[in-house]
Amino acid sequence: MDTTSKKTKTEKSIAQQINDWFDKLSPQYSVLPLQTQKPTAHLTAWLFSEGTHALVSTEATRRLSFQRTYDAATQEPNPAEVTFITTTTPETWKELVQFAKHWNGPISATLHVSKNEETSSMLAEYKSTPELFNHVDLHLVQTPQKTASILIPLNVERNLARIYARSNHVSDIPVNTIIATDLRRTILKHLTEYTELLRKGDMLVIPTFAYNENAHIAARVPQTKKELVGLVEKEKVLGLYDAHFALNQGPTDLDTWKNANDIYKVTQYTMEYEPIVIQSKTVQPWQSIKHKNYYWH
Repeated sequence: MDTTSKKTKTEKSIAQQINDWFDKLSPQYSVLPLQTQKPTAHLTAWLFSEGTHALVSTEATRRLSFQRTYDAATQEPNPAEVTFITTTTPETWKELVQFAKHWNGPISATLHVSKNEETSSMLAEYKSTPELFNHVDLHLVQTPQKTASILIPLNVERNLARIYARSNHVSDIPVNTIIATDLRRTILKHLTEYTELLRKGDMLVIPTFAYNENAHIAARVPQTKKELVGLVEKEKVLGLYDAHFALNQGPTDLDTWKNANDIYKVTQYTMEYEPIVIQSKTVQPWQSIKHKNYYWH
């Protein structure tokens, strides 16, 4: 048998293995975006088909063996609520804990570990921390070795977290982000208006602020807009963060945000604009795996 034939058989075997895995995991109803709906048998081809980070290495496919386990939050979210979706590892687990304590709302998180990594302490903390076991759906993805991120691109993990989010609206967010204000109350207060916008395909930008290089790590986290503006304009330790733009210079527009009492349109949109957004779980396209990790704070 020639090398090409062996490679083809190996790849077909691995593809079938992953398809079988998704058959066991996938809900009985479609959760893919309207323009991306596919039979389960084609789901893995869709997930792994794009860019240089797809499963293209025969050696990689031979080593591919992963499984998912699941811990469901005890509190069922309102379908109209927003679920934050994120990914974490043993190295960033504490950041997930802090994120959950600040948000205290629905979270769908993928915890990616290798099979030789210890998970008992993290799962014990999950089961003993109300902010975690009440609100976080934890998806444990295990792979054979610590280099597993090469085999499972980060955006695949994000898409898995999105598939299993239990509300109709989601927001993909880096795990090291802090929800400083009572965002959940704001969302619930304007739920009818926001739901209609999201249903139409609009996205709601969450203004994100980052400390500059002059700020101390222990700098306080503002709790109100007034306090936040003070840290930006007077103390100059924070800035409005838009990836690929200098602080306070991005399309979210600091001056417009500062004077706004309601949502406003982003008018200076460019292709480089990558804000954190609230979106419909099923209307908007899913993450392409050709982009590895475009959120940095």
